[in-house]
Amino acid sequence: MRRALAIALAVAGCHAADQAPADMGGDGGFVSTSFDLGCASSSTKAGLVPVNLIMLLDASGSMGDGVNGDPALKWMPVTDGLRAFFADPGSLGMSASLSLFPAANDICNPSVYYFAEVPLTALPETSMFSTAMSAATPMGNTPTLPAVQGAIDYAKDVASMTAGARTAIVLVTDGDPDECNSSVANVSFEVAKVATTIPTYVIGVGDSLSSLDMIAQSGGTGAPTLVTVGDANQTKSEFLAALQKIRGLVLSCDFPVPSPPSGETLDFQSVNVLYTPSSAPAEQLLYDSSCASGVGWRYDDPKNPTQIELCPSSCNEVRQDHGGRVDVVFGCATAGDPIQ
Repeated sequence: MRRALAIALAVAGCHAADQAPADMGGDGGFVSTSFDLGCASSSTKAGLVPVNLIMLLDASGSMGDGVNGDPALKWMPVTDGLRAFFADPGSLGMSASLSLFPAANDICNPSVYYFAEVPLTALPETSMFSTAMSAATPMGNTPTLPAVQGAIDYAKDVASMTAGARTAIVLVTDGDPDECNSSVANVSFEVAKVATTIPTYVIGVGDSLSSLDMIAQSGGTGAPTLVTVGDANQTKSEFLAALQKIRGLVLSCDFPVPSPPSGETLDFQSVNVLYTPSSAPAEQLLYDSSCASGVGWRYDDPKNPTQIELCPSSCNEVRQDHGGRVDVVFGCATAGDPIQ
């Protein structure tokens, strides 16, 4: 079950004495505190922004059909890495689907790739993804264009059905598009159409895949990540690290600033964020507009805030502690950097 963040709203009644910060400790951006949440006049709950990953996995012959490619060098370490990622508790808060290409039949039809082997499923998950990959055998060429078109159509529908979530496509491939009118240029053209709302991340398995740069850049994600081939353990490790990097880019800790109770005015200079670990006292997260140290929190736009964002290290700590909670307190002068 996706953990909700408890948001305590307090629009009046907090004083400096309520904050009573203790020593900074070793965390840098945290201050232990005896913050009094009794000043809250109402409360609500808000969830972390969920993430949907539409995984598109190249299962062409060169990935490991035994003739064009050795399965022990690409297919096995890549699928093992995917299994580990899908089962990782660190993927909590994400959902993923998995589609393989080429399809067994009608390989040039984009609608074939709309129907994923594993539909959107909450993570972590240890069975369905593993079963689907175990049942697959690499074969054929690389019809990337219809596969991407089907994935984009599916991603659009997923995004419309999960309002407020982030949706991204992850393309894993070991070669250039080469069938069904596929080319680097026309695949890039397709992902560029949706890049502002549905970015496409690219992981290349093997060397000499610089042509994938155009697809990743058109998909709005910069350069692809290339995974070396030759040592299966290293390939799995690098591939899993690439997935974790993508997870870190899209899985953030953002949630809307709740509206104050009727008749009250929200002062964005008087907002504080508390994190209570599951087995430790509450800690105050300091406001840091740059998130330079990785800890603390900031607004998405200090001049017109709509969301509170936890900095990356704080976000990671909160997500790993499934029994913890975050409280946002209104009414007390914000601790940390001045809000410009």
